[in-house]
Amino acid sequence: VLNRGIDGETTAQMTHRFKTDVLDLKPAVVILQAGINDLVAAGLEPQREKAIFDALIANLTSMTHDANASGIRVVLLTIIPPASPSPVRRLVWSHRIESLVRTANHELIALHAPPRVMVIDTLSLLQTSDGRWQPDVTADTLHLTSTGYAALNVAVHSLLLRD
Repeated sequence: VLNRGIDGETTAQMTHRFKTDVLDLKPAVVILQAGINDLVAAGLEPQREKAIFDALIANLTSMTHDANASGIRVVLLTIIPPASPSPVRRLVWSHRIESLVRTANHELIALHAPPRVMVIDTLSLLQTSDGRWQPDVTADTLHLTSTGYAALNVAVHSLLLRD
């Protein structure tokens, strides 16, 4: 397992290094967990929201197709919805982000095309049926704890064993 994730990176930045960091390594599977940084930017730049959103979907779709064309199976995790922002973060926060995450996740789920592209709905894994965060899964507004990542790891492992 190689972790090629970079904190704070957008999907546009990922696409620039996807060939060397993923395709050239010829893994059997790539797990893509990305998009919240794009949507935070979109929420803060309402005049560019549609362009940023469209680029996010295009970038994830492109990486998925490129991986498949190289014979790599893709596990695509939907965008993890943000938790409630802290009082300090609220100064630079847009509540549009939550809506953008829901809309993006709906589009990402549509990319599901077994056996080459498998999508895991992170929301159903990390939140309870009443929409609250499960205990101890979020570290802050945008990041998970080791408990949160352990839940994602179990879901990915189970999916790969099933397929």
